[in-house]
Amino acid sequence: MKVVWKELKNFIIHLRLPFQLVMFFIFLTGFVVGGYSNISNLILGAIIVYFFISGGTVAYNSYYDKDEGPVNFIKNPPKPTKSLLVLSIIFKMFGIILAPLINFNFFIICVACVFMSIFYSHPKFRLKTKNGLDLVINGVGYGSLSILGGWLCAISEINFKIILLCIIAFFLVSTGLPLTQIFQYNDDKKKDGKTFVVVFGPKKSLLISLIFLFITLILFNVFLAIYFNFFFNIVISMALLPGFFFIYSWFKNLMNMNNAKIFGNPNIGVIGVCAVFIVLILFG
Repeated sequence: MKVVWKELKNFIIHLRLPFQLVMFFIFLTGFVVGGYSNISNLILGAIIVYFFISGGTVAYNSYYDKDEGPVNFIKNPPKPTKSLLVLSIIFKMFGIILAPLINFNFFIICVACVFMSIFYSHPKFRLKTKNGLDLVINGVGYGSLSILGGWLCAISEINFKIILLCIIAFFLVSTGLPLTQIFQYNDDKKKDGKTFVVVFGPKKSLLISLIFLFITLILFNVFLAIYFNFFFNIVISMALLPGFFFIYSWFKNLMNMNNAKIFGNPNIGVIGVCAVFIVLILFG
């Protein structure tokens, strides 16, 4: 019995639920922009995406990564066992089974996310180590499809408004991914395959993050100019501008990997921008 509880405890740790908050806020943004009209769909959709699909995906990835050093929100990851793989697959299957209760389009993106997680992590494909493809997959999965999932919990129609928002979410998540990988740069260099930061190096990756953040700012302002008002543009621009300072500071002062730690966690920045946007819509 003790062994079972230990395995369950390790599995819960590998779900990295605090890390999933980034995806949840992106998901919630899609729901709010879609009109926040169906709270029951929001609750069910959040459980499916946050807990089963995304949690199962992260645990599945942890099994194949077998990280020994710190990863996002886990200082000392428990050693992956076969039960971690089995439980992660069960979680993802539960998510897919429940997804049609929202609508067909929501079901399709959940299936897409599960297949992406397999191609991303499984040794036969391992796209996360194929010349920086990890950035594209994370940008689509945690960015575009997460915000689309939230939207579909509020409204089943897909239009230009959500398509533009999906593009913005892609660049916002893609801005943050290289920053999270920098902490694992030395470990990733020793492994087979190449992550985005290993391909481009820490310095150039930070420069690319700056470019992506600039694109995010421009697209966000276009989106807000079309669908909201000038006040929204000012507030969101002010929310994004600190990101330029932090990333540029990393870029100028990154002598070794430890220097990055003094500048904080980029995931908090993504959550902050989404939270500001949600508040503006609900109370603006």
